Amino acid sequence: MPAAVQQIADLNKRSMLVWKAEVFPVECVVRGYLVGSGWKDYLRTGEVCGHKLPDGLLESVELKEPIFTPQRSGTRP
Repeated sequence: MPAAVQQIADLNKRSMLVWKAEVFPVECVVRGYLVGSGWKDYLRTGEVCGHKLPDGLLESVELKEPIFTPQRSGTRP
């Protein structure tokens, strides 16, 4: 942080130094319930985003553990 900015008391703990970044196109979904497209995938393959699930689950059931499903934006199957 430039010294001139550090000396402005009103900005103490209310500002930060940042750099311009490039966009990283990623979409992340955390699934806690078997609904929507996850339910459709489960019916078709028994999996949700590559995670094998037990047989016989019902729609909207709460999953034992949440499933984290990151993917690059715009790359849905």
